Amino acid sequence: MAENQSSSESVRQRGTTSPKHTLEETIGYLRQIAESYGDRKASRESLAQALGHTGMSGAVSIKIGSLTHYGLLAREGDAYKVSPLGQRILHPRDDAEQRAAIREAAKAPNLYLKLFTELNGKAVPSLFENILKRDHGVTSDNAAGVVATFKATAEFAGLMKNGLIDSEGTESARTLEPSKSGAPSAEEKPAVTVEAKSAVPHGLDTYSIPLTKGRVAALNLPRPVTNADLERIKKWVDLMADVLTEEPETETIEA
Repeated sequence: MAENQSSSESVRQRGTTSPKHTLEETIGYLRQIAESYGDRKASRESLAQALGHTGMSGAVSIKIGSLTHYGLLAREGDAYKVSPLGQRILHPRDDAEQRAAIREAAKAPNLYLKLFTELNGKAVPSLFENILKRDHGVTSDNAAGVVATFKATAEFAGLMKNGLIDSEGTESARTLEPSKSGAPSAEEKPAVTVEAKSAVPHGLDTYSIPLTKGRVAALNLPRPVTNADLERIKKWVDLMADVLTEEPETETIEA
């Protein structure tokens, strides 16, 4: 009896699992794997190498976990391969197919599907962490990360509009630019999108600039913009670099 109770307590403490990476980041990992193996099978050790690691580690397991949570990798015995859903994202027939596949991937994790269903038409609650811990079995250590990853994935997939969850995805998901690798090089320019004019103050255009870890920066600019204006902006960013930047947090690995 005591042994069964101990086992049950261990499962409870581990908590509900969900992706540790945003969908946008995870699609980047999928690209790296597809570039190395195409539609062929690969072992976990081979996936680690394709993802830029020298061997298996906790970080590799977390990436593979995110890929499987979103349904982008299919497991066949002891090997993995890009799933049909992953193929539709990487090699779509048109933009509409890719957007639909991205929405499907965003709702693939069991926890995310429940959240999209429960929150449809509603804003993400201010005490969302507490709801995850009490109603969905998310541990205290993971709750903040789940909130951030879920919201970033919802926005990327077009399942959040004006702060409200839209589980049907009437807001278009972002289409992906063809890429040679999962992580853009320093020479690559990030995609920049223009927001709807109705959400922008009169006389300004807002540009959304995708950042790392699924975050997005917004830049309001008057039109037209001169070269002198752009130089001022560059100088301001350089001047504020020390204030705006901070050391990245060390990734913790769930036991």
